[in-house]
Amino acid sequence: MSSGDRGGNAQLIQFIHGTSFPMICICNDARAPKMRTLESNCVSLKFSKPQKSQIANRLQMICRAEGMTSEHNALEKLAELTNNDFRQAITTLEVISKSTKVITMNVITSSKTGKDVNVMMNFFEASRQFLSGRDIQQLSFKEKMDLFFVDYDMIPMMIYENALSAIGTNATLKDANRLAEASELMAFGDVINTSIRKNNNWSLLKD
Repeated sequence: MSSGDRGGNAQLIQFIHGTSFPMICICNDARAPKMRTLESNCVSLKFSKPQKSQIANRLQMICRAEGMTSEHNALEKLAELTNNDFRQAITTLEVISKSTKVITMNVITSSKTGKDVNVMMNFFEASRQFLSGRDIQQLSFKEKMDLFFVDYDMIPMMIYENALSAIGTNATLKDANRLAEASELMAFGDVINTSIRKNNNWSLLKD
């Protein structure tokens, strides 16, 4: 609810009372005056950021369950690099596990595990990278996902509008077929996004 919001709080409260699923609202400043009405319609819980040792212990349990071996100090380093973000650390561990089942300090420090590298990027710049064949080929799958979630509403529209221009006049039949396939996938994504927004079906939005 930004400073320029009007009516958003009331609409959110309506969603809370109308949904059959638990709704989690995250607030950066619970003392803000505009949050008082919302807070009276919620169960207020305060959380503190977990310590790196706590995150490392949980990651080590995950590694054992998944048949992986790990160094505790390497997992603590992973926690540091993700700014003690539990979800980011687990997601990063999953990505690393695709290439190795042995998690060492060298593996962690040599992989790109920084927190929110795209946080200052707007959707124009993110879209430009997607439309630049040379730039996007240099990124890992996780980096592409992070880039997409800079703004997952606007970026598909930007790509859809500019894909033909990005291909250029030297496009081959293979390029045209790939563009057609991508267009179908974007259309399917739009259907999913509509279901998410219209029916509050947020389980369709992958973490």
